[in-house]
Amino acid sequence: QVAGVAPELGAGAGSLVGRIAVAATGLYPSGQVDLDGRRYEARLEVGSAAPGTRVVVRRKTDFGLMVEREDGTT
Repeated sequence: QVAGVAPELGAGAGSLVGRIAVAATGLYPSGQVDLDGRRYEARLEVGSAAPGTRVVVRRKTDFGLMVEREDGTT
């Protein structure tokens, strides 16, 4: 386990970058996303997204995943 990172964001989390996830909760700007049947804490870089919005994982942080809307809108 990587220190300071939630267990679900351990060694394999880097492979999530570039993947498509779906907002499980509203992202205003933070909330949760579903990816491969798992739920992750996530934060939008800009704007907000309603539940069900497709987002792209851009990077991981100590907080969780940083994402942006797939359609590029804010």
